[in-house]
Amino acid sequence: MASNFGFAPSKKKGAYFISYNTEDAERIAPIVFDLHKSGLDIWYDGGLKHGGNKWDNQIAGKMMDCTAVIMFITEGIFKKPESYVKTEYEMAVDIYDKRIFVVMMDTIDRKVFRTEIGLNYAPWYTQLKQHHLVIDATAKGIRKAIFEDLRDEDMSPADLCEKGVEYFKKGKYDLAVTYYKLAIKNDNEFSYTKAQFCLAMCYYKGNGVDKNDQEAYRLFKQAADNGNVNAMSYLGLFFLNGLVVKANPKKAVEYFKKAAEGHIKWAQFNLAKCYENGVGTDKDINLAIKYYQMADEHNHPQAKAALARLKK
Repeated sequence: MASNFGFAPSKKKGAYFISYNTEDAERIAPIVFDLHKSGLDIWYDGGLKHGGNKWDNQIAGKMMDCTAVIMFITEGIFKKPESYVKTEYEMAVDIYDKRIFVVMMDTIDRKVFRTEIGLNYAPWYTQLKQHHLVIDATAKGIRKAIFEDLRDEDMSPADLCEKGVEYFKKGKYDLAVTYYKLAIKNDNEFSYTKAQFCLAMCYYKGNGVDKNDQEAYRLFKQAADNGNVNAMSYLGLFFLNGLVVKANPKKAVEYFKKAAEGHIKWAQFNLAKCYENGVGTDKDINLAIKYYQMADEHNHPQAKAALARLKK
């Protein structure tokens, strides 16, 4: 049987394909597990029986669907007459044209290539160095290499953010988070605030990252300070409910008003509720009706019922 790295291999398309020497699985297991915990979608051959056409076909299918290959290079590879790591490399390069992150776990003594077995690996070892070499053989080092590779594509912040949105819609939340973070590091356009908001939502909902209200608040605040009205709407909820910050209904109303002026239906609805119930502001049914109507015009799902209730 293949190795078990402490978690089930991802079933999603776009995962990162782990290529490794089976005999060295114990060495790389902590690194692979940390990559998984950090939010990367990881596939490895856990649960597959080695050998046979069925195994080959499954490997080929996962290779075809992967975002990139993370290939761990260890001394043990060069002691085999034929290593499947080398076969996976050829599949990735020659058939599927995949990006490869080469993680150098060991320093390979050049003497190995003078042996009968090693002679077969010499050209391949030279080819490996043409790919993205990862010298820091840790989960942090690998993630840094992935980020640098994405940044090398010279995408604008808007493109990076939209790529993240695209992955989010496909349910590939870890990749969405990666692109949102890259967009934020290129902070010079409106897309920067949009990426802040999108990343804040990921932390708020726990999509692609562990749920973290503190980090969500920090990013919502940054985006709101930069003029993002969607973020203002969520900040209103934080202050209304005392989430992370001390409850301040008056402050919540201020944020709801700004977001409502920006045509955010959720803010319009929440502001209407505040006027209806006198929360954070004086009770004013006329203003409540006004903002419920605005929310209804923007198709808020509960606004019509609220209007009917107040107009009885």
